[in-house]
Amino acid sequence: MCVMLQFFLYICGMKKHKIIFLDVDGVLNSARFAEEHYKQTGKPLFMYDFLDPDAVDKMTEYLKCHPNVRLVISSSWRSGDYKEDVEFFLSKGTAPLVPFIVGATGRSHDLHRGYEINHFLLHHNEEEFNWLQGEPFEISEYVVVDDDDFDISDNLKPNFVHVDANVGLTDEDYQMINEILKEEDVQKKLNTMEKLNKELPDINERSYYTADEAISILEKRIRAMFRNKKK
Repeated sequence: MCVMLQFFLYICGMKKHKIIFLDVDGVLNSARFAEEHYKQTGKPLFMYDFLDPDAVDKMTEYLKCHPNVRLVISSSWRSGDYKEDVEFFLSKGTAPLVPFIVGATGRSHDLHRGYEINHFLLHHNEEEFNWLQGEPFEISEYVVVDDDDFDISDNLKPNFVHVDANVGLTDEDYQMINEILKEEDVQKKLNTMEKLNKELPDINERSYYTADEAISILEKRIRAMFRNKKK
């Protein structure tokens, strides 16, 4: 088999993922959460010590609703060792997110995040970066989510969501993530589905329709209306 054909088959067999390069501090935790925790418990929280459970749950739900999206850890929470990183993340309450993590960026000598992300984009299927252990994947879209922008390279800026560390990830941030990844807004889709289901109570005994099914039914109704008018 020629080399080009082997390469073609190799590419065709790759999974395609949309990647969120995820920072942690200021994104999955925040100054507001730390302040509220201190007010309630009298105990201060420090970097590497905490995550906002609500922020973790929201990210988990987002990933469940967007099956093509995966995480790559670009945060300083990573060590560069796959097993150590998994154990560390599990110990910090991120267990729901671990199944969605496909890799972590390397650590450059000057810890320049933009360089590390660009390097991952070029070399993500190398063993030291890929957490899937031998399962290569292609990156179809990507977004960088971070609370700092000083070390984000210019070429990454169009794909950058700048999070306010005081509050962490917001609904507006998730909307920007969707736009950059070219993902459908799940809440809008759910609202559309709910509206269409209310308008289609008499089709048959089924009580629920997907958006595609509901739209298809409405299109058939519209075509039938036009045919009746012509008669």
